[in-house]
Amino acid sequence: MPLKSAASTVNGNEPGVYILRLDRRLMKVGSAEIGVQKRMQQYYGLNTSCGLNDYIKENNRDKIYVTWQACPKDKCNELESKLFEKYSHEEMPWASRRPNNTDDTWELLI
Repeated sequence: MPLKSAASTVNGNEPGVYILRLDRRLMKVGSAEIGVQKRMQQYYGLNTSCGLNDYIKENNRDKIYVTWQACPKDKCNELESKLFEKYSHEEMPWASRRPNNTDDTWELLI
């Protein structure tokens, strides 16, 4: 789904994990304990506190696509770690940190 749509979705603002792609290229996997919709609103609105202002700009934000999975807040780190593991063979130029969680209590679906 386009970043703009993810920021304005009516699906609610549940915590979860997400994948950001620009022109089909994987750019970042992340988690949003504050809620995926709220995090996408930060990204799309070019909020300076979101941490991706060096990457997401007005000229590319409408080319960014998001895939996400909702999960309980206390499972975000676990699933983000699983996303990093799943996509470890790909470069993620917008990812500045890598979580290190070895729990295996929740299934990654994306």
